[in-house]
This record gives sequence, C-alpha cells and structure tokens, in this order.
Amino acid sequence: MSQLVVKGHKGKEFKLNCTQFRSPMSAAVTTVQTRKMLQHFPVRAGQPDINFTVKFRSQDDKHKFQAFVRDHQINAQTETGDLSTAVKLWWPERNIENWSGYIVEFKVNEKGFREVAPSVTFGVALIESLMSEHTKLSSFYGSILGWQSIWGPQIPAYRGPGPLDVDNILRPPTPPSASNPETSSPSGGSSTPNTPPLVGGGGSF
Repeated sequence: MSQLVVKGHKGKEFKLNCTQFRSPMSAAVTTVQTRKMLQHFPVRAGQPDINFTVKFRSQDDKHKFQAFVRDHQINAQTETGDLSTAVKLWWPERNIENWSGYIVEFKVNEKGFREVAPSVTFGVALIESLMSEHTKLSSFYGSILGWQSIWGPQIPAYRGPGPLDVDNILRPPTPPSASNPETSSPSGGSSTPNTPPLVGGGGSF
C-alpha cells in the first residue's frame, strides 16, 4: 500500500496510510463560434483544497500527528510569503508531487477507551497543486517590477508617487443639464414645446 508523505517545518515528516482523499476542481470555459469551428478557451480554473482520511497504527501515532498539526498552525502565523511554514505533500502514485499548502481543518474524535487503528480527516488549503503554482508577485510588491509595469501606461495611477497630482485625483462625473431640451431655446431661454405643424383641414370623416 502506498503512503502519503507530509513534510513540515523543522524537518518533520509523516508517512500516512490514506484510505480516502477528495479534491474538488472548478473551471470556466468561454466558447466562441468561428466560421469553421467552435472554439473553447479556458479562462479560470481552481483547486482550492484537498481532504485526506488517514489511519494510524495506534493512538500514540495519532497524538503525534495532532501535535504536529497544532505546531504547524501556530508556526503558519509567521508566514512571510516564501512558503517556509507550509506543508509539502508527496504521493506520486496519485500524481501528488511536491504540492504545498496549509492544514486548515483537522477533525479529532477521542473515545473513552483505547481505540485500535484510529482514523482522522484533515483538509489542506492548496498553494501549489495540479492547477496552481506559487508566485510571490501575485500578492506582494516586488522590487523588480514597479506598480506602473503592473497597471500599464493606459491606466492612471490612483495611489502613485504623487497622490495629489492632477492626473491622480478622482473627479466626479459632470452632472447632466437641468434644462429640458423640449422647452429650451438655443439662446438659453424657455419657450413652448415644439409641436409639428398641422397639414390640411381638420374635418371629421
């Protein structure tokens, strides 16, 4: 039976007997009809998390993993963006190769008697997975690329080097004119509504 390898901070490593795992994926595809074919363009895909159900040989092994999860969640509060506090997942038999994430859910069920082969279910919020890859510039400002390279020259900067510059001040839209175009004259004065002239007689039929 293959095992799921979970590697954490301080060189800790666990080989877990996984009996079940679940990782929902979502995607959106835009379809365009051209002259000769119907083309599909994937525009958004995501794999937010993965859940594992694992079995331990004894309660002592289970308690060791519980302590590791607790220490991992406390240590994750010092994350600086380099994934130094994330866990690494390795299970080549299931195409899980060097995935990374944070254990955000861990269900613990303790019983009054000594349980044989206890099982737990825990969830990992994925950062690097089958459909995503960690990029520091997506969440943090980098020294190589400035804000202008991200915005582009066609978009005026709202919070740039000079927030009070003329180009950076947000102006409200000009309110519409209060005059009625049907009752206003070209000179600016008011006049009667423009009614079409009557043509022919007004007799009854």
